[in-house]
Amino acid sequence: MKPPLASIDRDPDALYAFNQEQIKVVRAEGTEAKQCFNTQSHQTVALSVAILGVGLKFVTDLKGADINWYTVAFTVAAPIFLCLFSINVGCHKYNTANRALGYEIHLSRIIEYSERNRAMPGIERELRRIGWEQAMFAWRIVQPVIFDFLYYQNRWLGICCPRLERGASMAAEKRYILAQLSEKRKGAPQTPPEGAAEIAARAEETFASRREAIRRYPWYDSRLLLSRLAEEADILGQHGLTRAAGDHAQFHPGSYLNKSMQMLFIMIGLCCFLLTVSIWKIWESPGSGPPAAKSDVAGPYFATVIGAALFLYTVASCVRCYRRARVLESGLLSIQTSAFVWRIVCLAHLCAIARMTEMNEQRADDSPQIYNKYTLHLGAVSCDLRNNLHDVHEWLRKTERFLNGRWERDAALGIVRTAMARAEAAFAPNL
Repeated sequence: MKPPLASIDRDPDALYAFNQEQIKVVRAEGTEAKQCFNTQSHQTVALSVAILGVGLKFVTDLKGADINWYTVAFTVAAPIFLCLFSINVGCHKYNTANRALGYEIHLSRIIEYSERNRAMPGIERELRRIGWEQAMFAWRIVQPVIFDFLYYQNRWLGICCPRLERGASMAAEKRYILAQLSEKRKGAPQTPPEGAAEIAARAEETFASRREAIRRYPWYDSRLLLSRLAEEADILGQHGLTRAAGDHAQFHPGSYLNKSMQMLFIMIGLCCFLLTVSIWKIWESPGSGPPAAKSDVAGPYFATVIGAALFLYTVASCVRCYRRARVLESGLLSIQTSAFVWRIVCLAHLCAIARMTEMNEQRADDSPQIYNKYTLHLGAVSCDLRNNLHDVHEWLRKTERFLNGRWERDAALGIVRTAMARAEAAFAPNL
């Protein structure tokens, strides 16, 4: 349970105990997710080997034309779906584990941050008071906006790649910026007014500056970020290093997910090879199929079309899972980047509460609903964040200053209200 401020004032260790309980919860969730994929991947390989073993024994027990190659093709195709399902579940489980373990890093960084940022002591306390489920709700609104800005996901194949490197996605981002600038122009006419050509040129310039800022500092990908170390002359100079030395910086995300996926990919490749052999044998002996396929070559053609479709689907699924694993290892969904995204999410949550409280305080009644329209305010904050992801650290600084000013104002109002209440009580007539 989230500790109240009064209990924290009475017992400073209450917040520490609350965070320790949170760490236990997220560690258990992360460990359980990894163990689940570990068990499922080994069971999938064992089951696939068993299915292939039964199929191969079926082939060796029969002779030549007596072999129904349609049955063999169906048998070797079954493990493909099992392995692809297991890989997709593995990506989901590691996404869950990285998100949970990233929250632990986030809590550790908050404590270190508070020790160095004495000007805003309230930031650390409020960030540490956020409950796990409350933070998860904010994550499900803010993080998808960040992911959609940084990555482009193909509608049909589901393959994701960095958005700012794709032509179609770049055009969509340009249209988004142009629509924003056009709407601002309608809401606040300028002097002299801008024409369509000027707005389009400004949209192109805005997009180019954002794209260059992201490419120069890819904060969402540790592997890309370290590859830019040679361009950071001030950092290298502070450590007494040359640009050539910066080229040797590397990032190793761990290999367990990669090795597990390789094992499943090998099984998929073996099944695809046996499926190809089965289709080839069907063409050699078209009469080995079911009765409906013995009269003509419709059976082999049908088997070839189904096999080709399955092969293309398998290749697309493997590429999608491989790209997803890259994002899980060093991209936005990795542990280290998730820790940074948690800070963004939690500050967005506090900012939404501050904006929401400010609006609800203006209600005419004396009992404003604190969480009235919270989801809408959080969505608005995430939209503002999207426009500043090219300079996310500056957005964090502005949000922290806004929250700190808001809390200082509330504290001052609380002191004034307390003094007024005491004064009224002192001068109240004795009844």
